[in-house]
Amino acid sequence: MSKLASTRKRKGGNQSLIQETLMKPSIEKAPEVFLICDVNNNSWMTPVLHFLNIGKLPDDKKEVAKVKRRACAYVILDGKLYRRGFSIPLLKCVDEGQVDYILNEIYEGMNGQHIGGHSLARKALRA
Repeated sequence: MSKLASTRKRKGGNQSLIQETLMKPSIEKAPEVFLICDVNNNSWMTPVLHFLNIGKLPDDKKEVAKVKRRACAYVILDGKLYRRGFSIPLLKCVDEGQVDYILNEIYEGMNGQHIGGHSLARKALRA
């Protein structure tokens, strides 16, 4: 507080720090939340997400049946698509572009562990 008082404008002196006085606390501001869907338009998840979010179905009748059949096995939580698993509660669905990154991070990781296929699959499910 003592240093704050010295930054106020003095007569005949230069101001060393720009200071703003708030009339009300900044915590009272309403948070701005934007829904961003980071799914590729050509992804297999796009029709399912559109159907579950806004009820929009494709134009093709065969695709409509396929999307409705698939959608009953999926759920959206916090804007992300999850598949209901039998023995595992929820499986996160990722875009094809994210698969290589996720598996590379799990396989190499911090220690560069050399693990087999089954252990890698179990570790991917926990990630």
